[in-house]
Amino acid sequence: MKISRPNRITRSYTQSLVAPPEKVMPLLCPVMEAEWIDGWDPVLVLSDSGVVEPGVCLLPMQNRTMPSGL
Repeated sequence: MKISRPNRITRSYTQSLVAPPEKVMPLLCPVMEAEWIDGWDPVLVLSDSGVVEPGVCLLPMQNRTMPSGL
């Protein structure tokens, strides 16, 4: 798994989850998901901290080729 500092473009949406943040956030982190999803190995994670944070972006494992410009 490669973790890099990002060049950012911002998009947003609203999602409502019925659970406390401490239960939900680890399930949504592209790095921490590797602890509970067998075989989870995204190609690229763009993150300042390496864990879930506002603006984190990932290139999932379904597409193993890197887009041009990354």
